[in-house]
Amino acid sequence: MAHLAAPPPPSPPERGGSPPAPLSREAGEAQGEAAADAEFDRLLRDAGEIVREEVSTLRRLTEDFSAFAKLPEVRPEPADLSEVVAEFLRTSPQLSEEAEVTFAAAGEPCPVALDRTLFRRALANLTKNAVEASRPARARLDLAVRRQGGRALLTVADRGPGIPPAALPRVFDPYFTTKQDGTGLGLAIVKKIVLQHGGEIAASPRTGGGAAFEVRLPLAAPLDSGPK
Repeated sequence: MAHLAAPPPPSPPERGGSPPAPLSREAGEAQGEAAADAEFDRLLRDAGEIVREEVSTLRRLTEDFSAFAKLPEVRPEPADLSEVVAEFLRTSPQLSEEAEVTFAAAGEPCPVALDRTLFRRALANLTKNAVEASRPARARLDLAVRRQGGRALLTVADRGPGIPPAALPRVFDPYFTTKQDGTGLGLAIVKKIVLQHGGEIAASPRTGGGAAFEVRLPLAAPLDSGPK
């Protein structure tokens, strides 16, 4: 009787060969899911950032609107305008981080009657406006105080792109802004504060480029004057 030969044993799979089709398909699906998860995470982060920016804008708009509509009553007290500005700069470390600032104090006393809290808000808005107008470049601000006739003058100038001529008559109008994320209330608040102090404010192009804001306040009696 003839003997049948046993079939040869199966050959082991070659090293480095392609995995079986089911495993290859599962690996591809896993990679696709990972890519989809990464894209979803990116979209979620982007959406979260947009929401945060919108909330920040709405909060700023609400705060500015509230400040504009409900500025407290002015409570003036004797002060020297140069000293008020110097104190503001000395106690505003964030401003020095965002801008190069020079300040020229008046060479003589500039006595005024100021509500220090409100006028500090006006200074903060003027300098913030200059910093934002100069972006993305680092801002360069020049502040100066001087006397002219019966007025004390404060100038806040920047070296940014300046104000378009067509916009100059409207820069202090509520809700008017040339900035993409502006509320249009910062300079309106400044004007309201200045008017409450019996003063005036004007904007003009700065010689050499940029913009300049000039605040004029009535001089008060000298700080050391009083009944004899």
